Amino acid sequence: TRPAPETDDSIRNPILEDRPWFFSLTPEMPMLIEEAADAPFATRFRQELSGKSQRHIPRTENVTDEALTSSWNTPCPWPPASRARFLLKVALNTVCKRYYLVRRSATQRLLEQAIHNPDMCDLVSEYKLFVLFALGEVYSTRTSPTKDKNQLPGISYYVRASRFLRVLTEQPRIDCVEVILMLSLYSLAMNRRYNAYCMIGSAVKFSTMIGLHQNVPLSLMPDREKQEHRKRIWWSVYTLDRFWGAQIGQPVSIRNEDIDVDPPSIEGLSPESAAEDFADAEYLTANHRLTNLAAQIASLIYSRKNQRTSFSSRVQQALRDLTSWLQGLPDSLRAAMEELPPNATAPITALHLSFNQCLIRAARPIVLYVFRMRREARKSIEEERPPIGEVALTLSDACIQCARRSCRLLVESWINGSFPTFDVSYVHHLFSSSIVLAISSLSQTNESQSDSDDFDAAMQILKQLDESGNFAAREFLKSMEATRAALDSIAAERNQ
Repeated sequence: TRPAPETDDSIRNPILEDRPWFFSLTPEMPMLIEEAADAPFATRFRQELSGKSQRHIPRTENVTDEALTSSWNTPCPWPPASRARFLLKVALNTVCKRYYLVRRSATQRLLEQAIHNPDMCDLVSEYKLFVLFALGEVYSTRTSPTKDKNQLPGISYYVRASRFLRVLTEQPRIDCVEVILMLSLYSLAMNRRYNAYCMIGSAVKFSTMIGLHQNVPLSLMPDREKQEHRKRIWWSVYTLDRFWGAQIGQPVSIRNEDIDVDPPSIEGLSPESAAEDFADAEYLTANHRLTNLAAQIASLIYSRKNQRTSFSSRVQQALRDLTSWLQGLPDSLRAAMEELPPNATAPITALHLSFNQCLIRAARPIVLYVFRMRREARKSIEEERPPIGEVALTLSDACIQCARRSCRLLVESWINGSFPTFDVSYVHHLFSSSIVLAISSLSQTNESQSDSDDFDAAMQILKQLDESGNFAAREFLKSMEATRAALDSIAAERNQ
């Protein structure tokens, strides 16, 4: 059933229907479609244009279960020493800059030990190195070396490291959490989002079992560096749990009130240790606080439970929370977030995009609502309709402006070569922002053509990423092409 007509002070989210949305891949197993995710919103927009004939495009573009299980018994030897050092360096200088996954100096020593004295390397340490090799392959490869749709750079290393999951240890340690964290990240590169979400949920449970979510008394652990390592691993688990959950519209694995651990800090660390192993404390803290907001926004905006405040009020609250987060940043971070410098590091760029995505996810139902009201007003010129409220127009415009900034930043990243070929989060941000621009392109304003051009530029980037082997790009490209076809149909109707 179509959502009921909305007013600016309506309680419900205008894109939610009366009942939860299920999609039947097979008659025996209908799948729940979570509307906080990006692809369902694109489907809702197409349905607004063309009616219910526009069906949701199911997720089928990922490395399959069969491809992974068939590789379990395939030998995966250690890479040559020079290659191993290169892959570790790539992982440490890319994904490990964005999330704290391992202690840099200790991991470099571990690799040298594995190279020179492999008998001293236990299984968990071996799995840790192999999943780092897998991430190193993903972040150092520009295009997939094979046309096999079930292959991804580093997948053989991932399969070997994933042996860790066959028998979950009864005596977990921090190394176990690190391995699961990195397996989850690689799973996302395979576009196995549910897999990544389940893995990070396991990492949360392992972490709470060994108490990473609580401060350890100094009397029990006087080593300041070990304490800091524990804290940072915990906050990475927390960050990814909320990030993955918000992306697919799923709940978080642990409540904030159950957590009592200090944020990352360099206080009490030696200058050498702080520089080599524990840099970027301010960035890591900002990141985990932002992902917490992302999870809160997904619940606030897309929950079906009874609400006491209007939908527009909840969107405004989400935007106020994001503004408070921004204002609470240290001066250097806030300046970079307000106006991204040309030479911004990859983590700062990612933080900027994540902030924009939070705002887009919060306000895009309003964008679709405003579009619907304007379209219905044009269809029934003789029927008097109440004007669209200023609040709705302001929120819609804020979302569109944010989408423009994200899309143009990502296009610029593509042009200057800093867009990682297999980084799924960049693909998500590009797709999410471009769908909002698709809606705006129909608004018949001075910027409509520019928005349409940016949408097409984003689609061209996704095509090239698809050809390079990016599974998420392949998935979203189908939705983009369906959206472009719907837009062209509307344009043809207007020209008649």
